[in-house]
Amino acid sequence: MNIRAEINKTLMLAYRDVLKLLRDRPRLFISLVFPVMFMVVFGITLDSSLSGLAGSSFDALPNGFFLNYVFSGILAQSIFQTSFAGIVSLVSDREEDFSMSIFVAPISRLSIVLGKIIGESLVAFIQVFGIIIFGYILGITISLERVFLVLPFGILFAVTGGCLGLLVASRIEGKENAQRTFPLLILPLTFLSGAFTPVNDLPLILNIIKSLNPMYYAVDLSRSIIFANEAGIVRDFTINNSFGYNLLVLIVLGLSFLLIGTFLFTRKEGNR
Repeated sequence: MNIRAEINKTLMLAYRDVLKLLRDRPRLFISLVFPVMFMVVFGITLDSSLSGLAGSSFDALPNGFFLNYVFSGILAQSIFQTSFAGIVSLVSDREEDFSMSIFVAPISRLSIVLGKIIGESLVAFIQVFGIIIFGYILGITISLERVFLVLPFGILFAVTGGCLGLLVASRIEGKENAQRTFPLLILPLTFLSGAFTPVNDLPLILNIIKSLNPMYYAVDLSRSIIFANEAGIVRDFTINNSFGYNLLVLIVLGLSFLLIGTFLFTRKEGNR
């Protein structure tokens, strides 16, 4: 195997995904609208309804807290979800003319996988910069320094999401099945991640599912960075696990998804 040629092909596949996003204006628009909509629906409405509620624990929370809370969750959730969805699209890619040529081209299945993961990770970061801009327009009060401290770990969020998507893609047949399966998986992952609302006191079954949800650890790691200097009720309300614990779990899950997903995907494609 010519390693240099494989690297070039991997990067070309990644570049193709970025180019597809930039040319697909409706997709770019929708990818920004939904996070902003969630910030408005959950962040601003919760601030209006709960902040300063006399006699409750919310009374001690600062003004604008829930907007910051939802933004910090969406920051991680958007990176993870975008990468996850992009890799699941490998299933439908098999049925498109250009992508079919990739699968029969002289390029290893591993290079296709890595190219897709890198490409969708870059797509996720392009989208998240738009989310950051809209967050400040809506009125978040998080320092820009704290936001940018999260972004290097966003690489881990994107790769973990992409590797989970690869694992899912390796078990799905057909474009229609992929379109049905994605919402079925992403909705519980998102709402049990704590991105929009706290997930501290859940029933046993939901708590177990939450503990197996990699997006939950991505969101919690994001908040452990953004709210690191906070104390008291703000810290108790926002951070569930330590920074080190979240980081370790994400690394272990990401590597597990990558190894298992790559093995299953390459074996499946090799038998086609």
